[in-house]
Amino acid sequence: MDAGSIIALCVGSVAAIIGAIGLVQAHLANKSAQEANRLAEVANQTSRTAVARAEDANSIAVDANQIAETARNINAAQLRFARDLVEYMWAFEADDDGCPIAIRNDCAYEAVNVAVRITYGTKTVFEVRQDRVAGFGDVPLDLGPTWQQHICEVRDAPRRRAASVDGVTVAWVKESATLTVRAWVDCFTPDESPRHQVLDYSVRHRFDGSGGVKLVPFPKKTAAVS
Repeated sequence: MDAGSIIALCVGSVAAIIGAIGLVQAHLANKSAQEANRLAEVANQTSRTAVARAEDANSIAVDANQIAETARNINAAQLRFARDLVEYMWAFEADDDGCPIAIRNDCAYEAVNVAVRITYGTKTVFEVRQDRVAGFGDVPLDLGPTWQQHICEVRDAPRRRAASVDGVTVAWVKESATLTVRAWVDCFTPDESPRHQVLDYSVRHRFDGSGGVKLVPFPKKTAAVS
């Protein structure tokens, strides 16, 4: 074997060795790439799982918020319902002669936006509005002209025979006259639920038998109409 053949053989051997090394390195690189792809897929799957769990957590949080809001609405509705059970009892107040001087909120609950209208027969004789009336508080009335009209009716009432002896009248008394007024009360609860009540007040008077002007009141009556 000459020198050229030996050199060629040596170069071929080196090339074969380099090629083998390249194949090994390519195989290792391919394995590394496959492992990298597998790890990337695992990472992506982990990420998708994390996203899904986060979405589930958000959905649970939304559901919890909706449940809490529903619970608050139910509690608020129950509170409104309980307060809507408030019933006011309005009543007339009168002075010693029986003249009505106020409408009283005869319960412990405050009334809001109170409107009171007083009628005598078919005529409205007094109206008043008050922003708030405390429990057991009053709405003052001014029925002076109506009361004076009643006094005139008492004064002008006919006389009737009170006593007689052998058919001869020995005493006369005045007939009584009756004053009846009606109150129309509209108001709201503090939660803005409307309330309405109508009530009557009646009182009778006559002058005493001595000819004086003293009023003798009969039992007065207050009645809730609705």
